[in-house]
Amino acid sequence: MRLDNPVTGDRPAQVQDASPADELIERVARTADRAAFAELFRLFAPRLKSYLMRQGCDFALAEELMQETMVMVWRRAASFDRSRAGVATWVFTIARNKRIDALRRQRRPEIDLGDPALVPDPAPSAEEPVLAHERGRRLAQALATLP
Repeated sequence: MRLDNPVTGDRPAQVQDASPADELIERVARTADRAAFAELFRLFAPRLKSYLMRQGCDFALAEELMQETMVMVWRRAASFDRSRAGVATWVFTIARNKRIDALRRQRRPEIDLGDPALVPDPAPSAEEPVLAHERGRRLAQALATLP
């Protein structure tokens, strides 16, 4: 769709030609078209993984973040706005944010499950309440004998 200025022949700055990726994301947004998403996946997955590895992710983390990014693209396709950015910019921004979230998770110290402060007290044995009651009874008797 061309919206040329009839006087100058110039195209408005905010109008962009629809790329194949734009059309694919719009099909995903409108009809949850799995074939369109599969094509988007084939288009972006290798590029995302490469980008994430260049950002310092190891292979496994890059793979995981790429998968999370593409799941987010599937779920949020309807929020894509062509007037704000191209599909590639939108997808790579999601990947960048996923990478930042992963870095934040890595910087938090891991919880040591063996830390004594985190280990619950052992459950009392079945005889413990009986013994405690007996000790209390004897203590009460002993206190009763005091002047």
